[in-house]
Amino acid sequence: MMHSPADADGAGAAGDRHESGTATRPRPGGMPNILALDGYGTSRPPEVPLRYRLSSNENSYPPLHPVVEAISAAAASPNLYPPLVPFALAGRLAAVSGVDPKNVWIGAGSVAVLEQLIRGFAGPGDEVIFGWRSYEAYPIIIGAAGAVPVPVPLIGHDQDLAAMARRVGSRTRVVILCNPNNPTGTALSPVMLRTFAAGLPADCLLILDEAYREFVPAQSAFDGTELIRSHANVAVLRTFSKAHGLAGMRVGYAVSAPAIIDVLARVALPFTVGRMAIAAASASLDQHTEIQAQVRETVRERDALIQLARGLGLPVSASAANFLWLSFGSDSGAFTDRCAAASIGVRCFPLEGVRITVGSAQANAAVAGVLNEYAGVLDR
Repeated sequence: MMHSPADADGAGAAGDRHESGTATRPRPGGMPNILALDGYGTSRPPEVPLRYRLSSNENSYPPLHPVVEAISAAAASPNLYPPLVPFALAGRLAAVSGVDPKNVWIGAGSVAVLEQLIRGFAGPGDEVIFGWRSYEAYPIIIGAAGAVPVPVPLIGHDQDLAAMARRVGSRTRVVILCNPNNPTGTALSPVMLRTFAAGLPADCLLILDEAYREFVPAQSAFDGTELIRSHANVAVLRTFSKAHGLAGMRVGYAVSAPAIIDVLARVALPFTVGRMAIAAASASLDQHTEIQAQVRETVRERDALIQLARGLGLPVSASAANFLWLSFGSDSGAFTDRCAAASIGVRCFPLEGVRITVGSAQANAAVAGVLNEYAGVLDR
């Protein structure tokens, strides 16, 4: 090891960095407020072993056999990079969405594509509007890009599109709509979405996050790609993490105008979507009938739990996703503790509410038991 003369005297660069026995740390560069950001999930307590994990909106169904086979085959060549751009999968997604392949961009989960969109279209001083509460990654991604998060309070469980429209100004570069909204589960009507999109300035990007769209009732479902055909400033996000049950594979995509896809291609890191993820997503597209059956069963279980909660007088939202939202307010922690005592992990938002993923039949029965027990305590 080489030493400078100063090192031999016990001084030098390393010695100069110590004050009271503590070395100074590297300072995050770029954004002065980076340490003010809440890391994703930092409000959650440490995970403990629980029988039912209903805190992350994972699909409770095991992977379909053809998907497992595709993953296993792709795992045989981990020494090779995946395609820089998975054109074959993009072509299949384009066909499903009724668009040209140049309208599709694939990333390591829809949240990765969201991060690329924010980084590509919003920078220091630019404003990004979103409903709140909504997906907790939004303000983190916006703040990390140096942009200004502009949360607009919900009306009850719903995003307030009128208030969001009023908040759009000369500094607004992006608006994010989560449909259905996470964590409240409520869906925006097609009329509301069309009206909102039509009223946005052409230089403001509208990101429509449709991670849970497969679970929306048919009578109120909206396909965001409809807006792509009439608006050049709309990007629709989709994922394989929820209905397809591939959360661990990390694959999602955007459907948008070619000019927006071009920006995504320029800011994306290379080789982030692995071979196994590409293979899994492609194989899952072949299992449409089976996946739709699983979605229908999840929706049936969800609606049964909502009906139960309503019958018990509990504050449950009209969720159109694969989870329930119970706005317990200051009682959220107490209800979460009761779930933990029953070996059920749920997502607690302190002083706001509790989100519970719809799980297996056994898990949902356990949730029903806690709901009945909790309502009984409230009646005493």
